[in-house]
Amino acid sequence: TKALSQCDEALQLDKTKVKAYFRKGQACQQLQEYELAIEAFNEVLKLEPDSREAQVQLKQSRNMRKALVDKEKKLYANMFKKLVAEEKGTNQPTPQTGSVSA
Repeated sequence: TKALSQCDEALQLDKTKVKAYFRKGQACQQLQEYELAIEAFNEVLKLEPDSREAQVQLKQSRNMRKALVDKEKKLYANMFKKLVAEEKGTNQPTPQTGSVSA
């Protein structure tokens, strides 16, 4: 997004711009890019270790990442259960309906 690219441009000019890292973290959260958000908030904390706002946002990003991973695990587990059930269903012999007499 535009906000993310502007933050990256600012950081190319000066790697010590705390506000740029903070805004980058926020932009990454909105894009559900939680790993990048975590990295950005960690950079804020390297430059300003006592930043309460960055600590809160870092914790929030970690929680959102965990929620997303848990959701994906559940989704994939259900998909695999369905596939296994379908496999078992197709591998079972079909019952005979009876014999045909002439």
